[in-house]
Amino acid sequence: MQEQRELPDNYRPALEGDVPEGRACGNCAFYDESNTQGDRAWCGRWEEYVRGDYYCNAWQANDERAADMGNLEFRTFEADVTEIRQAESGDGMTFGGYAWTYNSPSLPLGHGFTERIASGAFTRSLKSRVDIRAYVNHDDTLLLGSRRAGTLRIDDRADGGWVEIDLPDTTWGRDIRTLIERGDIGAKGNGGMSFGFATVKDEWSEDGSERTLLQAKLFEVSIVTATSAYMRTTAQMIRKLGQLATRTATDVDELSDAMTALQSGELSEQQAHLLRNVVDQVAPQSEAPASAPASILAAKLSLAEKALGL
Repeated sequence: MQEQRELPDNYRPALEGDVPEGRACGNCAFYDESNTQGDRAWCGRWEEYVRGDYYCNAWQANDERAADMGNLEFRTFEADVTEIRQAESGDGMTFGGYAWTYNSPSLPLGHGFTERIASGAFTRSLKSRVDIRAYVNHDDTLLLGSRRAGTLRIDDRADGGWVEIDLPDTTWGRDIRTLIERGDIGAKGNGGMSFGFATVKDEWSEDGSERTLLQAKLFEVSIVTATSAYMRTTAQMIRKLGQLATRTATDVDELSDAMTALQSGELSEQQAHLLRNVVDQVAPQSEAPASAPASILAAKLSLAEKALGL
């Protein structure tokens, strides 16, 4: 190991105006989250512990983050506790609501399993201070705010993630304000908050009936106008089955047949082996054993399908 170096003079907060948008130590290729010291992680470039919400000119893109973006999952929380008030500065309005809550069971997801978010699952991601944006219905053309600009603030509370957005004076910003004030959003069963994330670590119950998110990376939040109930997928990435087959070097017809057989309960051993190989390649690392029962396989495959919009 080389001698420990001093950090460069250009090591500075990532939210400073001259730092390129979306760049921070927390999403740099040199940033090693497996080696931490307090709120800092090891930097392979400078061989020193650095803050995730800082930046230096040696920043390099993290290919793992790009891969995470290709495995986004979306969940919606029924936001029956929302507020809208005059912004602290200017003439705008500020929206507040929970994007997620910890340790709350979801409604049944694909193949009947439920899901919980463990306390602190997003803590490390939020400490990195990587830019996170707020949208309407996960549509990136309908921007509401960003953490980098200070118009989106996320408070990682004991009971969940409280989000505040300074609504912009745009058509969709004014529309959201009106819908909330009238009760069209935020009333029981009428829209709410949603978030997009990539799983870092999860675990499953022995029978595959419950998944617990232990650590995840947060990428975006949205105010959603669709009728929702926690947790229900409301936005999916549009992908074709062929893309999943190509990505995993699997015959598309065999993959399609295996998925159909799984859903009908007539899965052969050969098809089960094929699906396990696909799941191992596209699903996040889990604490489930390699010999997991078909119920866990079905649940994890459902998550892979959702991430790919199938």
